[in-house]
Amino acid sequence: MARVLKTMNYHLTVIDERSQVIDVFEGADRKVAMSFVEFIETETIRRNSYIIVCTPSHKYDYNVLHKVIEKDIKPKYIGMLCSLLKLKDYLSKTYEAYGGDQVNLENFYSPIGLDTGGGSPAEIAASIAAEMLSIQYDKSGHKHMRGDY
Repeated sequence: MARVLKTMNYHLTVIDERSQVIDVFEGADRKVAMSFVEFIETETIRRNSYIIVCTPSHKYDYNVLHKVIEKDIKPKYIGMLCSLLKLKDYLSKTYEAYGGDQVNLENFYSPIGLDTGGGSPAEIAASIAAEMLSIQYDKSGHKHMRGDY
């Protein structure tokens, strides 16, 4: 994903508390060695940012997404790399925690990417970048992998 995004005009910040990941990660403009939630608590994530959530555990994904909701960050795009089963579980927990359909998931995309038919890591990265570009340039008519929620 980083290699694809770096060919475009995106500033890429990678956050991970695992030094074995941060120390070897290539292609980021900024690498931050701290927990995802701690980063959101201590740093500013600008409104209209593009956020891709792909932590090593569903638990962390939920924490990141819920912190974005709690802090009312309002990203232009927030995508979560996940299966449909994980998405269903996330939505159930989110609706329960935030009063049902009162939570605004307008800019939440999951599963992420456009439906290109490709399944390799490079093809998935290209489909996610294409989805982000379609949102950046306000283009419609694409078939997103995102469900109706």
